[in-house]
Formats: sequence, C-alpha cells, structure tokens
Amino acid sequence: MDFHVDSADKAFRKEVRDFLKAHLPADLAWRGQQGFLAGDDDALRWTRILHEARGWSVPHWPADLGGTGWTAAQRYIFEEECYLAGAPTQNQAGVSLVGPVICEFGNDEQKRRFLPPIQRGEVSGHRASPSPERAPISPRCVRRRSATATITS
Repeated sequence: MDFHVDSADKAFRKEVRDFLKAHLPADLAWRGQQGFLAGDDDALRWTRILHEARGWSVPHWPADLGGTGWTAAQRYIFEEECYLAGAPTQNQAGVSLVGPVICEFGNDEQKRRFLPPIQRGEVSGHRASPSPERAPISPRCVRRRSATATITS
C-alpha cells in the first residue's frame, strides 16, 4: 500500500484550508477549538455554509444525490482540516444517519422529498421534514419470511 501524498491531495488540502479561512465563522471555530460539541443550531448553520459556498455538505453521499465524488483520501483531508480549524460537526443525524439510509434504500419520492432539505442544512435528521405541516419520517419495518425486511415511511 502506498501512503505517499500526491500533489493533487496537497492542492486539495490547501483548497480546504483556504475555504475554511474564508467561510468558517469565528464563533463556530472558537467553540470547536474549546471542545464544545455542536448543538443543532451550529451544526445546521455549518451544513448550510458548506452547501451554499461549495456544495460540500454531504461529501460521503453518492455524487448523483448531492455528494462530492471525492476520493477516500480527499474525504479524510476534508474532515481532518475541519477538525483542526475547529469547525463543528455537521448535522450528524441527517447527514450521516438518515440521509445515507434514504440514499441507499429510499424510493425516488423519498429521495426528492427528504434529501435536499438535509443537504441544505434546513432540517436535522431526527425531523427530516422541512415544514411543520408535513409529518416527520415515521419508518415502519415489516419483517418478511426470508432474512430481509422492508422499511417504509
């Protein structure tokens, strides 16, 4: 296995650092550098900034569903630089839990309805519904005779 960092990854690291200097608000960075865990407000705010500035809010999602298409090395570099800069964690429930499940198992209507608001930092994953008049996701799991199950919302 070759752990040599190539010039493209070095350039990407510089791009991420420059982005963070330009877009990471000082109050968010300060709280992160002091070790505070991001609350919903900070997490959603940072997700919105990442999305609006570069479309970087969901780098691990499939590219056709809003992800960046980055390599594993680029994702690592991005996460490392965000951590070092004190950036808050993103909306973990939506970006890292609910979103990937919908990406993998959701039908087209669920993907259209729930993924964009999560990606834009408009909702957290535990309430993946962009407006009060819409009901939150209420998944049901129906066990089949085989070793599979069907999850619906």
